[in-house]
Amino acid sequence: MKIIGKDSLSQYISYFIFVLFIILVGKSIYEQIGYWVSYYNYSNHSYILSTFFVIGNDVGWEINKFTSKYDDVMKFKFYIPFTTQNLITGIFNLGTYINNTVRDLFLVGFFYTGYKSFKEISSDKVFNLNVILWLKRFGWLNIIFSILILFISIFHLNIFGTSDLYTFYFLFFGVFILFIVEFFKKGYDLQSENDLTI
Repeated sequence: MKIIGKDSLSQYISYFIFVLFIILVGKSIYEQIGYWVSYYNYSNHSYILSTFFVIGNDVGWEINKFTSKYDDVMKFKFYIPFTTQNLITGIFNLGTYINNTVRDLFLVGFFYTGYKSFKEISSDKVFNLNVILWLKRFGWLNIIFSILILFISIFHLNIFGTSDLYTFYFLFFGVFILFIVEFFKKGYDLQSENDLTI
């Protein structure tokens, strides 16, 4: 099986990434509904959809040395619809909402631009302007996300935590993709020259 071009591995990878993109869009929309319903319930002392979206000082966290300091803090827990399986949990505040929303938007964008990149690579002419465009967007998305997460982490938490070091992986990945874009530009130029010569 070919790696790139029509009926290639890249075409099947693009289908798989598109399915992941659809799942993440659904998850992100569900989480946003959860945040807004939870905020409404918190503000109005209501219990709308409280079997899906739980807020309170006790949302079922295990009590141990890590969680005991959060005993009196407002927390949330969102379940996967119609199950008791935890989807997401955390401290119920604006910082958590911003972090999770930025992360979800990035993942949706990541898989969409990844899908478009692989889809274009699986076309008849691998070196085309659409491949270059989508790979460039993919690279810049990773770079912008990395910078944004570092900014949020430094100014929101007033510390630079080791958990945020993963953003350097995305920064490196974004820069690496931009280098690959340059190779695709060279390939496109050579392909255009060949087409003109023929």
